[in-house]
Amino acid sequence: MRKKILAVLMAAVLVLIAVSCNESGVNIDDFTETNEESVLVIKEQTLSRCVGMADEKGVYTIADGIVEIGEGCFSGDTKIKKVVLSDSVKTISSGAFAGCKNLEEVVLTENVESIGSFAFYYCESLEKINLEVTKITDIFGNTFVCNYAMEEITLPETLEAIGHTAFAGCSLLSKVNFPKNIESIDSEAFASCISLDKVDISECTKLKSIGSYAFNQCQIKSIVLPEGLESIGGAAFADCKKLVSVTISSTVKSISSYAFLNTPWIEELTEDPLVIVGDGVLLKCNQKPVDGTVDLSGKGIKSIAGSAFENAGVDESAGYNSKYGYKYTNLLTSIEIPEGVTEINAGAFYYCSYLKDIKLPSTLETIGADAFHVNESGGTHISIADCPNLKMIGVNAFYGCGGMKAEDVKFTSELTYIGTDAFFQTNFLNSFWDSHKYDEAEPSYLVVDNVLLGVNIPKGATSIVVPEGVRMVAGSAVTGWNVANYYDTEEKALASGLNSYSMSRWYASNRVTSVSIASTVEIICDQAFFRLQQVEELTIPASVTTIYQNAFSYWEKLTTIHFNEGLTFIGQNAFNYCSVLRTFRLPSTLLVIESGAFGACNAIREFTFPIGVASIGSDVFVVNTISGSVVYCENLTVVNIPHFAKPVIYDIIGMNTSITVNYMEPVDKD
Repeated sequence: MRKKILAVLMAAVLVLIAVSCNESGVNIDDFTETNEESVLVIKEQTLSRCVGMADEKGVYTIADGIVEIGEGCFSGDTKIKKVVLSDSVKTISSGAFAGCKNLEEVVLTENVESIGSFAFYYCESLEKINLEVTKITDIFGNTFVCNYAMEEITLPETLEAIGHTAFAGCSLLSKVNFPKNIESIDSEAFASCISLDKVDISECTKLKSIGSYAFNQCQIKSIVLPEGLESIGGAAFADCKKLVSVTISSTVKSISSYAFLNTPWIEELTEDPLVIVGDGVLLKCNQKPVDGTVDLSGKGIKSIAGSAFENAGVDESAGYNSKYGYKYTNLLTSIEIPEGVTEINAGAFYYCSYLKDIKLPSTLETIGADAFHVNESGGTHISIADCPNLKMIGVNAFYGCGGMKAEDVKFTSELTYIGTDAFFQTNFLNSFWDSHKYDEAEPSYLVVDNVLLGVNIPKGATSIVVPEGVRMVAGSAVTGWNVANYYDTEEKALASGLNSYSMSRWYASNRVTSVSIASTVEIICDQAFFRLQQVEELTIPASVTTIYQNAFSYWEKLTTIHFNEGLTFIGQNAFNYCSVLRTFRLPSTLLVIESGAFGACNAIREFTFPIGVASIGSDVFVVNTISGSVVYCENLTVVNIPHFAKPVIYDIIGMNTSITVNYMEPVDKD
């Protein structure tokens, strides 16, 4: 009885405080009150923590004068069923209601300007939220993930962007009303919304991009893509097994691999020999080769979509490529890509292993990942010597093009990226490895037009010195040994019969203790120095502007990095699993840090982002493993970050409440 009386008195006190706050306008006094069942913390007009405060019906009304609902404010509160915002609330911060599994309704007002990432994460019972009345411009990553009870949502007219996995896994969501001002729908935004069958974006003429897996596994029956749309990401509509009608607008310039995989629509596109859509995108080829080739000339083709010619026989056991792939690959022995084509997307000619001759146009700018991954060590010939406009070469782009020789590989200063193993199993690269042995005295460097493509690291070498004049270090140029079939001693590695290439990788991981990067290097590509496990200190010269994905991953003894001013971009997972890294200072010139860049760097205790950074990816300190587990920077306790990142802080650091976050304001240069 005594506890009940105390609880009643507590509630009365809180009501008096709320009334007092209301009467004094927006000047909410700082206040903290806790007991065995509830917590209420108000600080500087922010409702910082509020758990167990709902009434007997599960309703809680935010007091007038509260401007912000703080990060994680209601998170984990199982008592609350309905929350009503006052007109004074402008901001709902990251993770504000995360894990409120019994929350059924949220009443918003027209004064709400921002809803942070993870704000309603796993609110499993949330049925009603009137987003349409708000003034928000972004729905950030993971905001409504797995809201299983939500059936329909109307997005506000002010909305411009929907972030990654924003509504992913909302299994009852059947209708989304999109505003005309939407400009981007990011990756997996509505993935696994397995009831979603009503999507109308036909009037969204400002929409430029639909991200990878954006509508994967939805129940959409038809879709009209709006004029103005330019790109469709990989698997964007894959596994929409009721999708029978797609209208692709004339402005679409790029369609990545598997965009419409496992849909009736793509399966039934068999009447036209060449299915050309949008602004000259060759989506699918149904044409039987004549004299071993398919004539693509004179068709106005500007881009070849991902998987357009993918071998129908690949992974037949999986039960889909036989329906959706190109069924005449065994007859296709040559192909000429016509002038005017600027892009060949990911997997365009994947496993076309009968191809012997491929001719590329001078207009070509982008070759996507696995574009010509033919997996044929024989005579597939392809040349990029006459592609002066080539800017990007993707991961495994020419994998297995055995006929590609040294004279076929030329680069210009236009080139900005070469992905991991782009030239693997080509005559060009194999000749380099075959000409060197593991018992040589010094490392040998394969440099073409100021691009370092490979390094042979012999038995006695302990240092790698990137030669002066090198502008770019290509993907996997100096990559170390992988974890599979790991040999813990040199004797075991040699006894296994490894070739010079494999032994070079083993020595890279187990013998190399220092790396010197030339002062001329500007770009370091994917896995360029992957798993050099014995190096303790690294200097990134001032010339380097760009470090791509996994470039320095798994440097397990690395303690110190000397960054110089000039670096602008750090890519995804660039330094992940550098588990003892603790000494570094990011340069003020840094503009972009992508997801997972410092994931599982367990020695980092405090991390400071440069005040001028403009873009920060998700899970910067987190590694999401293939098995589904999550690995954090387990000793990270303080993060200093520019204030603009506040709405997405949980997306950046994960839902890790043990981290103290300090928000930094830009310095006034005047």
